[in-house]
This record gives sequence, structure tokens and C-alpha cells, in this order.
Amino acid sequence: MTLTSKDLPNSGQTIHYRFQYDDSLQGGLEPARTKEVVDACERDFDQLSKWFRDIELDVITPIPVNVTQNDGGAGWSLSGKDLTITIKPGGGDSTLIRYLLVSEMVEQFMRAQQRGWFGSDTEGSEGEGLSRFLAAQFLATNSLGDTPDGYSNSNVWLAGARADFVNHISGSDDGPDEVTGCSLLFIYYLFSQLGFTVEAIVAAGAPTLGGVYRNLTGDTADPFPAFKNLIDTYFPGTSTITGGNLDNPFPLRALRSTATALSTGPGETSLYVTGLPTADDGAGNHGSQVWTKFFPDPNRPGQWTDWFALGPNVFPPSSTVTALSTGPGETSLYVMGLPTADDHAGNHGSQVWTKFFPDPNRPGQWTDWLALGPNVFPPG
Repeated sequence: MTLTSKDLPNSGQTIHYRFQYDDSLQGGLEPARTKEVVDACERDFDQLSKWFRDIELDVITPIPVNVTQNDGGAGWSLSGKDLTITIKPGGGDSTLIRYLLVSEMVEQFMRAQQRGWFGSDTEGSEGEGLSRFLAAQFLATNSLGDTPDGYSNSNVWLAGARADFVNHISGSDDGPDEVTGCSLLFIYYLFSQLGFTVEAIVAAGAPTLGGVYRNLTGDTADPFPAFKNLIDTYFPGTSTITGGNLDNPFPLRALRSTATALSTGPGETSLYVTGLPTADDGAGNHGSQVWTKFFPDPNRPGQWTDWFALGPNVFPPSSTVTALSTGPGETSLYVMGLPTADDHAGNHGSQVWTKFFPDPNRPGQWTDWLALGPNVFPPG
């Protein structure tokens, strides 16, 4: 591999960077791909600088940035004040290179900031979480799409033992793994669930993520139990995020069950409510089933029936069940489904699901659940 700046604007040099690419890529991906990065990199740098409140970096500029033919992400090396960044985008486009460069530069801003985000001679688990979070925010701010395939990390923690890496960070772990996955998910919790801005989160740096929380809120309590309880409620066991942003399931509503009551005849009452979010529909989805009981029990006059689940389908926890009677002894139910549906037009969200009683083909029984698709709607 020989690095070259051939046919790059200003020989690949900008105010803060000096770009080269692998000459074996000439005539294919290069130099057009790196040229697009050169054209955009200073705007990207300005965005990072704003998030870190224009602190000064402690490295010599322009910083060498080497775009190789390899894949596997990116890395940096530092000798004194001489910083070199190596980008390994494989066949990825210029957006991937910009995403990786932003990720690496976040770590330099953290190191210069000296507020606790940076670990021991590397970004550490806390810093790796912030690096991935800010790189994703960079994409979102510039309408460049979601986190690239293969770079999500929160699910690694969700699929594991869910240990406390909020208060017990690793200064030498730069992931991706359970430790950094927990860091990333908790930062999204601060951002999307608790509503703190990117700038506020960056400025609240501390030696642990629990410290970041306390700097933001002034609350001296341990934030991990509330964070984990919320996650466990919506993603029980080792279930993971399966739709939308695979690193960020927030905001999640505090669970408040509402019982829906319906009368289908004189002296008759039916109740409907979504249950605990621990049900499994047998198809890999976890959530809440709709439960019902009614009065009077046909087998026990003057008494309620026992509760029973209208499965196997599961729904988002705390979903409201709407019930309608269209005739004596007839009931139709409507509830919003899990936010993983696709309307085949590029949109994702929740479909409306229904079931009704009695099933015309099975007297005395409920129909199966039926999605009223293909349209999707906002979850909630």
C-alpha cells in the first residue's frame, strides 16, 4: 500500500487535516470518495468544536488522515503532539469515512477537555460510548442516515448479564462489548429519556457515568437502578432492540396500566388491560399480552371469571386497549402493535391490531389477532 494525495483538492490539506488515500483504489473509489470528505471535513470539525464549546486541541495540525483499503473501523496513534488517524472503511462511502473520522476526533476533544470522559491512554468504556453517541448525532444533524451497519453496540449489553457499567466503567476498554454498550445506552437515556442536550451532556463529564448524571441533574442518588428497571420493563430477560435506532429505544413511557370496561348486555361487564411486559409470543417478540375477565361467569353465576390472556400476540407495555360492542354479546378490540412493522413503502412504526368475539367460524371463541395494515403509525 502506498498513500497518495493525487487529485485531491489542495493536495488533500485543509485547516485541520491532511488526507491521503491508498493508491490501489485509484480509478475506483478514489480519489472521488476522499475528495467528498475533504470538501466536508471542516464543517464536521466545526460541529464537534461547538459541542465541546470550542476548546483547543493539544495536537499539531494539520492532522494526517490515512484512508486505507482495509475495513474494520478506525484508530489513532499519538506520539507527543503528533496525531495520526487511520480510517479503514473497506468499500464504504464518504459518509462512512466522515462518521469514522468524527468518532476518532471526538476522542481527541475528550482528551483535551479533561473532564473525565477520556480513559487511561485510550477513550475507555465511558469515552467510547460518547464517541459512538456523538458520531450518530453528527449523522442525524446532517441528515446522513442511521448508524452504519455493524457499528451499533447497545444490544451487546442488553443481550448479556446487564451489569452496572454506569458506575463501574473501564478506563482501558474501548469495545465494542457489553461495557461500552452499556455506556452508549445510558448516554442515550440521558439524551432521549431525560431530555438533556448534546452540549450539556458533553460538558457534564465525570470519571463515571453516574457522575455525569449527577452533574446534569444535581440528584445524588444512584441512577443505575432506575435506568435498568426501565430497560428491563420494556426489554425483559436478554431481549434486544429490533427496530428503529438499534442503539436508542428511548423515550420509553413510565408504565401506567389502564383497564377498559365494556358492557355487552344488561348486567354484563368485560374488562381489558395489558399485562406485565414479560410475555413471549413464540415468534421472538416480548411485550405485554391483553388480559380480560368478565361478569357474570357463565359457569359460576354471580361471580367474575378468572383472568385469562388473549394471546399469543404481544404489545408495547401499558398500551391502551379500545373495546367496542357492535351488538348484544359482541366485542371488538383495538390496540397499537409493536413498533417494528413495515408498510413496504419505507416507513416503520406500529400497526393497529384487532380481534373480535364471537368468531363467526368458531362460535363461543375469539378470533385470532389481525393487523389492520399495511399502514403504520407512531408508537404510543
